[in-house]
Amino acid sequence: MRISKKVLVVAAVAGVTALALTGCSGSGGGGAATGDPILVNSITDTKAFPEAAAVATAVFEQYNAAGGLNGRPVQLKTIDAPTGDAPAAVNGAADSIADANVVAMVGSSTFGECAINNQAYTDAGMVAFVGVGVDTFCFTTPNMAAANNGPLFDIYATAWNAINDGAQAPCMVANAADPSTKYGYGEVVANLEASTGVKFAAVEIPDANQANDYSTNVLTALGAGCDALIFGGVHPTVAAMIGVLNTQGVDLPVYVQTSCYDPGFPNEPAVLAYPGIVSVPAELAPSDDPANADFDALLASGAVASAETWSYSFMQAGYLAAKTFIHVIESIDGDITRESVTAAAKSDAPWPLENPMWGNPWTFGPGDTHQANSSVFRADIEPGAGAWKSIGPWIQAAEMDWIDIAATPAG
Repeated sequence: MRISKKVLVVAAVAGVTALALTGCSGSGGGGAATGDPILVNSITDTKAFPEAAAVATAVFEQYNAAGGLNGRPVQLKTIDAPTGDAPAAVNGAADSIADANVVAMVGSSTFGECAINNQAYTDAGMVAFVGVGVDTFCFTTPNMAAANNGPLFDIYATAWNAINDGAQAPCMVANAADPSTKYGYGEVVANLEASTGVKFAAVEIPDANQANDYSTNVLTALGAGCDALIFGGVHPTVAAMIGVLNTQGVDLPVYVQTSCYDPGFPNEPAVLAYPGIVSVPAELAPSDDPANADFDALLASGAVASAETWSYSFMQAGYLAAKTFIHVIESIDGDITRESVTAAAKSDAPWPLENPMWGNPWTFGPGDTHQANSSVFRADIEPGAGAWKSIGPWIQAAEMDWIDIAATPAG
């Protein structure tokens, strides 16, 4: 969700006490950490996805100010890898792996990085506590686990809400930026049809195009006789899809992904004008939930130089990614090394991690796939409301009959 001045002002008033409490959460016994640093890196598109790494850095700075881990500070280095710049992502991982003092990756957020580097991390025995997992490999490979729930779980929950509301002939239009996501979206539809008995009237999964124009796909879906519409894509893309519905005089219920869950989306002219309900499965606690008190206090303290356009959800993800790493190193009895961090993360011992910003206990642990965040919280836009309304309750993976989906047909 996109952060706003209003959110920050409320947090400033409500979060001061919480900040004081969280500032004492380090295990250093008082005073700032001044020992040998524990090094972690983040590979991040600092323009498209700046939020998670920036907030993770602030979490570590707060932790260090309270003493760090027995006097040792955690230092995060952000490596810029713009989306689409595969060499930058490859080089960033290679440099991180080559530095034996870098014990893990924390807060990484850029499209394609997981697909490009997951095997290198596995081969090197390094784990990644991903901030905003964008491509499907962030959730379907052995050494990576993300704070958010990712595109496959997200579109599954979006469609499940439509069916749970009574749709018997839903239509899906969801653009895919890569073959893995396209394959995964197809698997989502197949699994939902098998588990619910509902047959989709139309499924349009076009390749992403530079113009972000999918009006033809929306019109094709409408021609199939939909009784609900499931739109996959980012805020501006989906707002344009809803604009197409307005031109056709449609008032069917619309279900969108969590990438649209920000205060600006309900005020898009097309969304404001839409006469039907619009629903989203938010991947983390909604901004009005007291579960965010400590996180909001960190933002209100000024520790994060955020912009109004920054995603609230993506900042939450960075906060939680840092917390998962801290949880792991505090569970280790002995030296903090790449080997000990990986062993702890991939064991059962430190897990689950309970945080009410997630709707389920979060676990890295062993396994070839890691859908660690596996719950959503519903919010709706009523016609003309211009704002999201938190509906809830949390919906769990098991309730939706979720089945982990491999990133490719070969797994």
